[in-house]
Amino acid sequence: MNKYIASLFSVLLVSNLLWGQGTITLSGRVEDRESGTGVGFASVGLQHSPLSTVTNLDGYFTIKLPRFFSSDSIIFSSIGYNVKKISVESLSKPDPLVVKLIQSEKILDGVVVTDSLTASEIMHLALQKMKENHPSDPASMEVFYRERQLLDGAYVSLVEAALTIYDEYNVKKRKSPLRTKVRVNQLRRSLVYKHPFNSWWQQDNLMMHSWRLNPIPYDSRSLEKSAKKDEFKRVGMASVLGKSAFVVETDNTDFWKTTYYIQNGTYAVVRVEENFDEAIDGAKHWEMQGDSLPLNVHFKTRHVTVDFNKIDNKYHPTYIRVDASHEYHHEDKLLAQFGIIQDFIINDINWEDPTVIERNEATRIGKSLVSKDYPYNEDFWNSYNVIKETPLETQLIKDLEQRASSLSVQFEQNQKSTDKE
Repeated sequence: MNKYIASLFSVLLVSNLLWGQGTITLSGRVEDRESGTGVGFASVGLQHSPLSTVTNLDGYFTIKLPRFFSSDSIIFSSIGYNVKKISVESLSKPDPLVVKLIQSEKILDGVVVTDSLTASEIMHLALQKMKENHPSDPASMEVFYRERQLLDGAYVSLVEAALTIYDEYNVKKRKSPLRTKVRVNQLRRSLVYKHPFNSWWQQDNLMMHSWRLNPIPYDSRSLEKSAKKDEFKRVGMASVLGKSAFVVETDNTDFWKTTYYIQNGTYAVVRVEENFDEAIDGAKHWEMQGDSLPLNVHFKTRHVTVDFNKIDNKYHPTYIRVDASHEYHHEDKLLAQFGIIQDFIINDINWEDPTVIERNEATRIGKSLVSKDYPYNEDFWNSYNVIKETPLETQLIKDLEQRASSLSVQFEQNQKSTDKE
C-alpha cells in the first residue's frame, strides 16, 4: 500500500448514515482516482468544529457526528492537495458520492524561490507569531489513542484508549510538556505482550512519551537557539491545508532530521515531521544493558508526523502519528526486531470551559497504560470516534488472533491487569 500518493485522487463515499439516537455516522473511503488504491491518513473533519478523524491505512474512515451538525460541512484535506468541502446533508443521498480532489500546483522540491528569506529567518518569524497562531490559553482535548507493537514483523499487542488531555499552554511557566495532565477514560487491549530483553516497553507510559513529541510550542526555546545558529535550510514549498507553506529542515540531531511546514504569510506551523531510515541515513546504534544481558540496539526507522488544523483562529494539533522500529543484537547475533505504531486523533477541543484534570486522576509517565484495571465498555467503543477499525489492518487482527482467541474476547479477558500498581 502506497501511503503517500502524489497524484489526483478522489474521495469515494459509500455513505452509511444513521440518524437515530441523535447521531450521524458517515462512513467512506479515500481513493486515488487513477489507481483506485486507498489514501491513508487524510484528514476528515467538520468545518465549524474540532470534531475530526483520519482515514486508516487503506483509506477507510468513519466519523460519528451529533445530529445538530447536519447543516455543517465535512472538510477533506491531505498534504499536496486542495481542500474539499462537502455538506453533511448532501451525504445523505442514496447514491454513492464521488468527490474529485485536485492536486495542488506542484511547488515542491526544485522550485525557484523568489523571496529572500532564509530558513532561519522563516523560523524566527514563526516563533515571533507563535502566540498569535498557536494556543496560549488553557484547553482540554478529547483524544483517541491507538498503540500497536510488533515483534519480528508480526503484531503482538494492541492498546486503544479514550483520553482527556488538559494543557495550560503556558510555556513560560513550564519546563516540559510532561506536566501536561492526561486522564484515561476508557481502555481496551489485547493480550499483553511481555518483552524478553527490555521490559521498558511494557513498564513506561509509551503514550505520554509520544505525546511530548509535538514540538509546538514546547520546543520553542531550542528552535530559537537553532535559528540563531543558522541550523535550518530551505528545501522547497508544499501545499498544506490548501495553502502554500515553506518547507524548512534541520539536521542538528544525531539520528533524524526534522521538517517544519510553515504557512506562507501567517508563518503558522501546520505540519512537523521527523524522519530516519537506516537505508537512507546510514547505520545508527548504541549500547545498553538489557534485562538479562548487554545489548547493541540498531536504529532502523523512525517516522513522526504532527498535523495542525485551524480552529477558532488558532492552529491546534489534530493528529499525531509515530512509526518506529529497532533491532536488539547481542555479540553480533540478532535477537529480535521490535516496532511500535502510535496514533493520536484529537476528536474535540474545549478552550471556553476546559476540563481540568486533578493530579490524583492523571496518568503517570513512569506507569504503563496497562498497569491499572480498566473495565471494557463495548457500548462506549461502538459509539466512539476511532481510526476506522472495520476493517482494521487485516494483518493486525490475524496476528493477534493467532496468539489467542478473537480480538473481542481478548478485550473482555484483559479488563484486569497482570501488572498491578
